Amino acid sequence: MQICLVGGIYGKNEKQRKALQITPEITLEHGLRDLGHSVSTFGHYDKINHSAFDIVHVHHLSFGAASAACSQGDASFAFTLHDPKVMQGDLSLVRSLSLRFILRRADAIVALSKMEKTFLENTFRMEKRPEVIANGIDSSVYSYVPKVGRPHNRQWLILYVGQLVEMKRVDCLLNALSLLPRNIELKLAYHNAKLETRLRAQAQQLNLVERVHFLGAQTPSQLAELYHSADLFVLPSSGEALPSVVAEAMLCGTPVVATTVGGIPEQLGPYGITVPPGDVHALHTAIHQVLNSYKMFADRGLEMSKFAQSRCSIQAMVEGHVKMYERMLESPQPVRHNSATHVPIHAIAGELVDFICKRKRTHPRLTRVSSAH
Repeated sequence: MQICLVGGIYGKNEKQRKALQITPEITLEHGLRDLGHSVSTFGHYDKINHSAFDIVHVHHLSFGAASAACSQGDASFAFTLHDPKVMQGDLSLVRSLSLRFILRRADAIVALSKMEKTFLENTFRMEKRPEVIANGIDSSVYSYVPKVGRPHNRQWLILYVGQLVEMKRVDCLLNALSLLPRNIELKLAYHNAKLETRLRAQAQQLNLVERVHFLGAQTPSQLAELYHSADLFVLPSSGEALPSVVAEAMLCGTPVVATTVGGIPEQLGPYGITVPPGDVHALHTAIHQVLNSYKMFADRGLEMSKFAQSRCSIQAMVEGHVKMYERMLESPQPVRHNSATHVPIHAIAGELVDFICKRKRTHPRLTRVSSAH
């Protein structure tokens, strides 16, 4: 198959891509190539000749999704949302209309969890059923290591991995830490340091400077070492889709406390503890509960790791996409060819999606041509 993958990671500069290293799009790209498929990659604002491909698979709601939804080429169009805010009902009218338009014109839709699938079906009254395919995680990098409990000569160690942005609510984690005993420390690993200055000031105000360690960006192998050395992983986000970091911690056998957002409850299954987002008291109580009954949680580490591996293997992710692509190609024509009107919808959709995706800096609108990677 000739496959075109469109994603935000492919529109970033070399420094940004190096910092991220592994994303679902890149994992899928490598897996498809390993199976012998031809894969070309583009950013959302790159010019793409959709007719040159059998499949155009767009990740994230941005201009590339609108472009694929409006294309008059014969390529089949697949769409994966990956949006951490949608399931929390954080949808403006413009964003909701844009998403509805794209979902209805896609030939296949990927949901990362059963919870997301149900949400999309109920919210957008979709005729087609999304395919549930979880993000694949490399279990050879994030592998199980038994927890032995806290030795008397060191502190308890909590780990957070993610971005330092508002949605991740690291401020709640710092507030919860301030309520916990002083023998508990926190390490923060992140590639986006947007709120680092603010969070450092908060840590100082809460007298946590010696207990909070800002590590910055880490490689996958460095992250694996952090998961292995940590006693507990905490993700206090106010919005998520299906966070890879939760699966990584589970694979490593590290107990997890996270919020009840996105597909996290389904992802954790019977393991770990979930709390409402933004509830500092509940977060503090959950952390205290895990550390206070640590042997019980640690003893389920191997079982938890196997559970995670059964649900997020790279092989299952890639094979699931290939089977979906093959079914798409069995259709006589793309769904969007059945639309009665094309030009007005193209104009409206392009402007809507372009509007919601603009940042403070100006995006070049379809002016940069990407080469196949």
